[in-house]
Amino acid sequence: MKYIKSSSRDFRDMFENSISVNTISEKLACCSPNDDAMEVRKHMDAQDFDVLGVNDNRQVSGYVEKTNLRAGSCKDYQQILHPSQLIANSTPLIDILPIMKENSWIFVLEKNHVTSIVTRADLQKAPVRMLLFGLTTLLEMNMQRIIESFYARDAWQHYLSWGRLERAQTLLAKRRRRNEAISLLDCIQFCDEVHLVIRSAEISRKLGIPDKRTKQRLGAIEDLRNRLAHAQDMVTGSSWEEVIDLTEFIGFLIQRCEKIGNFSK
Repeated sequence: MKYIKSSSRDFRDMFENSISVNTISEKLACCSPNDDAMEVRKHMDAQDFDVLGVNDNRQVSGYVEKTNLRAGSCKDYQQILHPSQLIANSTPLIDILPIMKENSWIFVLEKNHVTSIVTRADLQKAPVRMLLFGLTTLLEMNMQRIIESFYARDAWQHYLSWGRLERAQTLLAKRRRRNEAISLLDCIQFCDEVHLVIRSAEISRKLGIPDKRTKQRLGAIEDLRNRLAHAQDMVTGSSWEEVIDLTEFIGFLIQRCEKIGNFSK
């Protein structure tokens, strides 16, 4: 079996060098310090904004949250910008996920000035989807490598049901008719790979995933992968905290796979 040489470091480098948070940020809408707070709140309701920047002398000096606005002017409710709420527009996209786990939104700096904002809704955009789908694909490649190494002479075939194996054989036949050089292992589904990894105590031990929740979490990865592949809402039946936790778990598994090295017994 031939594999594209890849690693989590290579994958991370690709996103650090080519895709930054700037690709998903939106221009920050602002109000003025003397604007009527209740009128601004109505405007925010109409635009579905939770936060606005406060623009004072053509520079964002703070922000207001919709839920805080009452009678008076916006300056009465203005909050200061805290360093923990700021990121540079050059920040790698992959680094924003743990930040958004704890924050519903974060301000984006351009040349030391706040110009944009990222909210959790922006995590549904194509660049983030590409990142997450790429991570799940890299994990899948690594699991195939492990299966090939730990199941001698294609012994993995004995641990799939006939229906699952037949499905893979049918796909292999179609691909060969298209003159695609590929193996049967390349044709099994993600759920099959999960089954083969979990059923091996040795693989689970070497990956450091012997706990009972592993199968459930790997199943959740498959669900996320399918939602990404079909352009569905990533948070359906879940939450952003759970999705980001799952993404961190994917990264952990990839690192463990690579730490095993050649995956030899």
